[in-house]
Amino acid sequence: MFLVIDRTFSFPGLALDWQSRQLYFTNEGMSSPGLDGARYSWRRLERISLDKTWRKTVTTDIKRPQGIALDLTESALFYVDSNKVFKSLLDGSDAKVILEKGLHDANGLSFDGGKLYVIDSIQRNGTSSAQLMMYEVSTEEWTPLKLSNNVSLPTSLAVQGDSLYYTDWPSADAKTGSIKSFNIRFGVDNTLILSGSQPSGLHYSPLARRKKDSVDDPCSKSSCSEGCTNSLGSSTTCFCPDQTARVLSDDQATCTRPTNFLLVADLNTIKMLSLDPNTQSRPHTLYYGSGDTNIIALTFDAATDTLYWSDVPKQSIYTSQLSPFKPRLLYKANHYIEGMAFDTTKRRLFWTGYSRNGSGVIVRFHPFRDRGSYTELIKGLYNPKTLLLYPARKMMFWTQYQNKGKPACVTRAKLNGREKRRLPLTGLFWPNALAIHKNTLFIADGSGQIIATDFDGKGQRSLPYLKGASDHFFGMVVMDTVLLLTKWFHGSLHMVDRVTGQWDVLAANFHRPATIVLHHPTNLTEKNQCSSRGSECEGSCIPVPRSFHCTCPVGFRIDEDGRSCIQQVVVVVVVVVVVVVVVVVVVVVVVIVVVALKVVVVVVVLVIIIIIITINIVIPWEVTDDTLCEERCTDKAYCSQLIPLLKFQCVCKAGYEGNGIHCSECGADYYKPLLGNASCVQCPLGSSTQGITTASRCICNKPDHVIENGACLVPTTTSMTPTLTTESGRGRDLTSNWGELSTQLTEDDSDVTAVSVSAPPHFENCPHGDTMLMRLPETSDRVWLTINWTARDAKGASLSIIPNVTMSGNKIAIPWVANGPKGQQTVRFVATDSDGKTAICQFHVLVEDFVSPKFKTCPHNIKRKTALIGEPISWQIPEAVDNIPEPTVTASHQPKSEFSIGTTHVTYTAMDSAGNRAVCTFNVTLIFEQPCKLPDLNNGRFVCGSSSRDICHILCSQGYILNPLGLFRRTFSCMIPADVDNLITTMKKQEPCLYMRRPKIAHQEMSLSFKGPCLPEDNGLKTILQDK
Repeated sequence: MFLVIDRTFSFPGLALDWQSRQLYFTNEGMSSPGLDGARYSWRRLERISLDKTWRKTVTTDIKRPQGIALDLTESALFYVDSNKVFKSLLDGSDAKVILEKGLHDANGLSFDGGKLYVIDSIQRNGTSSAQLMMYEVSTEEWTPLKLSNNVSLPTSLAVQGDSLYYTDWPSADAKTGSIKSFNIRFGVDNTLILSGSQPSGLHYSPLARRKKDSVDDPCSKSSCSEGCTNSLGSSTTCFCPDQTARVLSDDQATCTRPTNFLLVADLNTIKMLSLDPNTQSRPHTLYYGSGDTNIIALTFDAATDTLYWSDVPKQSIYTSQLSPFKPRLLYKANHYIEGMAFDTTKRRLFWTGYSRNGSGVIVRFHPFRDRGSYTELIKGLYNPKTLLLYPARKMMFWTQYQNKGKPACVTRAKLNGREKRRLPLTGLFWPNALAIHKNTLFIADGSGQIIATDFDGKGQRSLPYLKGASDHFFGMVVMDTVLLLTKWFHGSLHMVDRVTGQWDVLAANFHRPATIVLHHPTNLTEKNQCSSRGSECEGSCIPVPRSFHCTCPVGFRIDEDGRSCIQQVVVVVVVVVVVVVVVVVVVVVVVIVVVALKVVVVVVVLVIIIIIITINIVIPWEVTDDTLCEERCTDKAYCSQLIPLLKFQCVCKAGYEGNGIHCSECGADYYKPLLGNASCVQCPLGSSTQGITTASRCICNKPDHVIENGACLVPTTTSMTPTLTTESGRGRDLTSNWGELSTQLTEDDSDVTAVSVSAPPHFENCPHGDTMLMRLPETSDRVWLTINWTARDAKGASLSIIPNVTMSGNKIAIPWVANGPKGQQTVRFVATDSDGKTAICQFHVLVEDFVSPKFKTCPHNIKRKTALIGEPISWQIPEAVDNIPEPTVTASHQPKSEFSIGTTHVTYTAMDSAGNRAVCTFNVTLIFEQPCKLPDLNNGRFVCGSSSRDICHILCSQGYILNPLGLFRRTFSCMIPADVDNLITTMKKQEPCLYMRRPKIAHQEMSLSFKGPCLPEDNGLKTILQDK
């Protein structure tokens, strides 16, 4: 039997399911080279019915497929990928590795009698002869079976009973080969059966036995509406065939057309991804192209249910309705087409095209008319890429890559091609996709950034929560509160919540996902899962396609469960000092006194209870990575996020006020306790910042007073001491309203073009011309890039490749130089064939460092008791380490610095060459304590030395002075009892510290003496003195 499968390229693995009448095969190929010479490989494992009525992709998560085998008894599929053996169910689900190491060039795979056989040629390392491995399914154990040493290159395998058959070639480039047998029971090898020219693809089929077998097919009794696959035991799984617009519903049996869906151009296929919550989310193949197909441009007309796409190397546009899906050629152009959009108002198709020399045009075409409707609206472009129409404003936008010294750009024009205007945007590298939402133009750039601007190119900004994504964004759609993106190198489709910043992987294992098209007629603001499941959110519910996300009010963040809200707080410790009079009545004494003496004896005890209460003050700002802020923050501000919103901006530090861009010191006796752009506040009455101009708190002038309710009071009730410790608390009564956002569809495309390659040697899988964005790991100043490309000559033989960077094994090392464009490095591989002809694989790598330094140690909070005004404090200097050597460390205080009474925050900041920083903070607290017993002093305190030989003196609080009558000595020794007794006696009569103010009434006494006659009752002298 010969089965010709349309749109296949190469299938090294084949296996027949004779019960269900379907064929499993591996399919692989490579796209035609684009204008830059790049070629992209694709690989997948598929199955098809023998009558060709349906076809289905089993898996695309496969790198180098080789052999396939089926265990129909246990409904298991075995396949070899990159010299690893995998086992899965027949539909490709539940795949797991059963043999990970030991194989070098495994080609043949066969199953029989509960045993799996794998033959390995060891062609790649050439260190030993071929080997045969047997896997016992029941015990899950591998056993090696030795082949003879003269087996060279076995390529396929078939088993029946004790007989094993395999093909063998003398070498990879030999023109002849043979089929041999091996007796498994006795180990007899090398029996020649047949010689010929490179035989391959063995399969043993005991048809006579199978005709006698009575097979009870479970699928004959299944409820599947279309496709059915046998599963474990007598169970079945349903599937919907590819090349239709129907996907499996949540009843796991019915195939249905999704109402809301995404269409993805994936190299030589078009995938459909249902966005209905009651359907399967797995990508569904809508269209299979040929082996060298390269689909970039894609657009959809919802009014006629018609899909349009371009095949770049064929310079052709194809079309089909989704139901039924029957592709046909619409237009054969003379240029390569990478951008396409449909005008829904006037039913016209627009596209961008360019020739081999890069000269490009923008074309308008009526698909419902003849070829005479073809019109080139704009000419003289260079390699135009994606195209976006905005019929509501009669505008169109398109992108162009950098060329001939001109930067990449986005251009706007009217739909008739007039009033062309280039938008004044900066920082573009590879603008791959365009989208419009609420009069905002979004540009997805291959450098890993999304830029938003108005239609005139003003107000340009980058979406901060996408910075550092380190991937080549290609396709993009903006819908309500979500952003849908394809990652070119990762082969994945992502959904980013523009409210919460949450990333979700919608699908993976694409080959090269390019343009995406969204069709979502359902209004998410009216019909969504928040209405049925929104109560699971403690805060607010944000509807997204297929699901929902939870968010919280400002000052709260979402917990790890994705539902609860936790509070961003600063803990304020409140010390409550309660004086309680406890009346203790001694029962025995009371009885005796009452009965005998009739005197009640009461013991009164004063008990001081200190109650510590924590009060949580909400702080909505959280310090984050500097790269997330549009402006570079000064040393007086931090780049911060307004939790939980995706709002990033520079915010003034505690002790500074301003707008975040310009921050100034609070000044003396003004303070700001928290991070934010609030204004500084004057210190409460009776307190000050003690001369500090960047204070985060005030200190009462009286040592025994504390700030309470905005004033300095005696701490008989409460005192408050703020700390820098953060803590999380549950939020309650959380409410938040989110505005409705509208949906705007978009079409976009990429940069892959096509010309023929003339050089005999060539690279496979080379990212030629691309720029890879990579992040440094936490433990190294360089990245290691795995080499998954190879060079071959015209005959397909592998060539040695020589890089311009350090190479070890199959990896190259690229050191970090700098963040941003200055850090871009060129990597170049050269391969030379036997004729001296060379092939070059050249690309750029931008290694960026977002790893913050780390402190190996950070001192704990330091507390000291002292009888002095201040005291020098020492600690071990914290050491910072980083993946980039020698980070710069700065400190707010140095060891042995003089610290005053109270708590002082010490901060060490480590910053590396990339601007990443880490902070080490701790508190130094000096607690005043007398060295000896002295009486209580109002409006001041005694300050004594640290040893018995040092003297004491009286220090009055601000606004008070030492009693001027000379009753108190300024200095004395508290260790001399007589001095202390005199002090106590004097303090009973006078206060040492008096309030400094001008008296209302002054009384002065004086005496006067002079020489002269003394005349009794002489009033003349009195008169003279009074006149004086």
